[in-house]
Order: sequence, then C-alpha cells, then structure tokens
Amino acid sequence: MRVFPQKTAFTPDDDYCLYDSPGLFIPKHDEIHISCAFTWDIPRALKLQKDWQAVMNQPVKIGGPAFDDPGGEYLKNGIQ
Repeated sequence: MRVFPQKTAFTPDDDYCLYDSPGLFIPKHDEIHISCAFTWDIPRALKLQKDWQAVMNQPVKIGGPAFDDPGGEYLKNGIQ
C-alpha cells in the first residue's frame, strides 16, 4: 500500500494508493510505504506514518524526494 500526503499530477491513482489516514475498511496489504514529494508536506507525512503505524503490526516505511529519496517506481507511469 502506498500513502501520499497529497494528490498531484504525478502520484498514482491505482487501488493500492491512498491519501489519508486509515479508515474503517483498509484494502488487503503486506506493507505500508509513505512517500512525500515536498518538504512542506513532511509534517503531514510523519502524522500519516504515526496514524498507519497504529493499525499495523510492523513498521511503516517513509521516504520520497522530501527525504532525499527519489521515489522512482512510486510515481505515476514511472515519471522521475
């Protein structure tokens, strides 16, 4: 499952892509990865990590360009 702090033209729009804290029904998943593109979204990304960690039995990974991680495969159509 991929979680983004906000939706942009470059974020994916598939069934395993979310933009918010966990709700009542969470799609089946093995891992949660939070990707943050902009430094101004870091506080929201960290909040999302905390929210998702509360419902997971394993660590929630966080990264993306705002964390000096290019993202690569997490962008729509592989745009980098």
